[in-house]
Amino acid sequence: MEALVWRVLVARGRLAAMQLRTEQMVRCLTIFLITIGILFTNAHAAGYIANYSNWQQLTTSQQEGYVMGLWDKTITILAPAQKEVLAEAQGLSKCGADLQLRPEMIISAINEYCRNNTTAWGYNPYFAFRISIIAGACKSYVNETRANYGLTPFN
Repeated sequence: MEALVWRVLVARGRLAAMQLRTEQMVRCLTIFLITIGILFTNAHAAGYIANYSNWQQLTTSQQEGYVMGLWDKTITILAPAQKEVLAEAQGLSKCGADLQLRPEMIISAINEYCRNNTTAWGYNPYFAFRISIIAGACKSYVNETRANYGLTPFN
């Protein structure tokens, strides 16, 4: 009889543990799905910035977020990279620190480039960022780090 009671108690304990794990899994899954829904909704609402017209429609805060994303993407190396990528990231990082580049300065450079180069209107703002910042304001810094890696300079 004791063995039977013991088995029942153990079975109840296992059942309670399984129910608790199931509730935790459902809770985690619910949070995950809500998070995914929010992310996709925001990503869809922001849209892809395909050209200068899309760029102009962004608020100042959205433009700041966009250029900070460009900046972070360009200077952050998460895996082994080619010398060209490392040189660009390191040169741009030093340039940003030395020139004390702020988002509004990068936004201004993108806008100025697009105002003066109407052929760039069909490209996304990254194109203007590369030309006005990487190959423009920060060119000497990038070329210096390229030289340190034994690479030819940007023209």
